[in-house]
Amino acid sequence: MESIGDFYDRIYKNFLCCSALYLPRFLAEEIERVQKSANDLDVQQYADTVFVLDQKGHNFVPEKHELPSHVVGKKILLEDNLFLLLQKRDSYLPETFAYIFKKYCQQFAFYLWLVEWLDDNLKTHITDCDEDAERTFRDQRKIFSKHKEELWRMFRREMFKIGGLPMTRFELNGTNKAEPSKDLEEMKRIMIPKTEIERKRTVKSRREKITELKDFTKGYADELILERVFNMKQDSRKNHTE
Repeated sequence: MESIGDFYDRIYKNFLCCSALYLPRFLAEEIERVQKSANDLDVQQYADTVFVLDQKGHNFVPEKHELPSHVVGKKILLEDNLFLLLQKRDSYLPETFAYIFKKYCQQFAFYLWLVEWLDDNLKTHITDCDEDAERTFRDQRKIFSKHKEELWRMFRREMFKIGGLPMTRFELNGTNKAEPSKDLEEMKRIMIPKTEIERKRTVKSRREKITELKDFTKGYADELILERVFNMKQDSRKNHTE
């Protein structure tokens, strides 16, 4: 039987893969500031740049005309999450599933907020934004909005029990720096390319990827996967969990 850790690994991967993202310059500067001595990631080279995560989690900067094709698989991945939730509802006690479902909705609320923010602020941060980019982020937003509707349709009773999706408490002004106490800690979950701004992919074996995911989620599955997408040093993560 699939463990709860495997379950969270899979739903987080489905949230993250087949995504279009960008890193605002003001956030890149804030990340550099908080890294301090652990500044082993030159995030400025990724500032105000659109990048994608393909269906296997590889991150890279695509050719502009290829951008829309990289998010079409997101709908299928979110449908897979619904299927997983239905399985858990049938196999777990009501109290156990209620806990799992609440945690899922908390994570989904963040991703829904994120895709909406990326869409709303695209032209502010991507000066060479074209129609393909606009359509990509708009479609990505629609896919997540549709997933919200499906959650209410398929899990209406559970949604009423938890009071619906959590109110988004994330606030990012498109021109001001983020406040580390709230916004930065959430925005750290955003994918950041580990490669140079070229069409170059980070290649990892499937086993390595799964190991990293399991190591991170084990013990506190209600947090998002951080290390493999943000490339932070392991010591930093230990300090966070101790």
